[in-house]
Formats: sequence, structure tokens, C-alpha cells
Amino acid sequence: MPTYEFHCTACGKEFTTILSISARGEESIACPHCGSKRVEQQYTAVSVKTGKKTW
Repeated sequence: MPTYEFHCTACGKEFTTILSISARGEESIACPHCGSKRVEQQYTAVSVKTGKKTW
């Protein structure tokens, strides 16, 4: 499942959560520190490991 990073605009803290793609579209995310739902998703780099070998 994907890991999502958020920033809470109410308390200023950042947090990470793991959600399925379908749950991310349906759920309203709340800050685990203050409980506010005023959060913004942070976009970060992605790393993917495949089964193909590179030479």
C-alpha cells in the first residue's frame, strides 16, 4: 500500500500514513497530533523496485 505524507495547517506538524489507493480517495484524513482535518498532502519522490535486471 502507498505511503502518504501530510502537513497539518492547524498545528504545523507533518505526518505519514499508509492507505490503500481506494481508501485515500474515500477517507478524510485527520492529523494524529491535534485531530484537525485541515491537512495538505505533501508530494515526495517515489522509489520503485522491479523484478527486471539492468545491465
